[in-house]
Amino acid sequence: RPIHLGFKIGFLFVNTFLTYAITMNILHEFYPNLKGLYTFGMAIINLILTYLVYKRAQDQKSVLYLLLGMTLLLATITIPIQFKGHYITIFWAAEAAIFVWLSLKTKQHYLLAVSLLIFGLTCISLVMDWTKYDNGFEYAIIANSIFLTGIFVCASLYASWYLYRDQTGKPTIFILENFDSKVFLLAGLFITYLVGFMEVQYQASQYVSVYQKTPLLIYHLIFTTLAALV
Repeated sequence: RPIHLGFKIGFLFVNTFLTYAITMNILHEFYPNLKGLYTFGMAIINLILTYLVYKRAQDQKSVLYLLLGMTLLLATITIPIQFKGHYITIFWAAEAAIFVWLSLKTKQHYLLAVSLLIFGLTCISLVMDWTKYDNGFEYAIIANSIFLTGIFVCASLYASWYLYRDQTGKPTIFILENFDSKVFLLAGLFITYLVGFMEVQYQASQYVSVYQKTPLLIYHLIFTTLAALV
């Protein structure tokens, strides 16, 4: 008798979850530095399984989507497990842009939805990076990790908009009807403004003893003027 699809999906999910949880607990006790590497290895294994299912049993779409989902989840959580600070933001921004490109190449709009989710995580991580301006360290003007990380996030958003700018028709992504690629452009402009604002605010507090809000006002006027012209 053929195995019921729901049983196969449940068994696959539970088996992966228990294996990962038990192994991570062991690594946490004896080899904590290997937790990120192990998580990435699990993502690779699920990616291989996804490819095998895609090539040999394309009718098993539920299993295929589950494997792909677990692959994306493991690949995403590898970053905060293995890395710290601004590296998390950089990797998530790069991963989100890659998924935008993949969705364009494969015509699978759910990958675009995944990229939007990862961009959301990227923005949260970027906000957490901005709080480090108050940690007491001295950051160089522009040439500092916080500002450059923000620029990288903006570049990934602009790249995503550039990839989708010539798409004919607007894809529907789950609850999002007629998704417009200009969302990436507008988000990029907004975050670019905030990245510059946070940098100017920090540097003004370091080098300007009085009228610290003047540089912020000048920055706001210059940015909005250039944005309006563009």
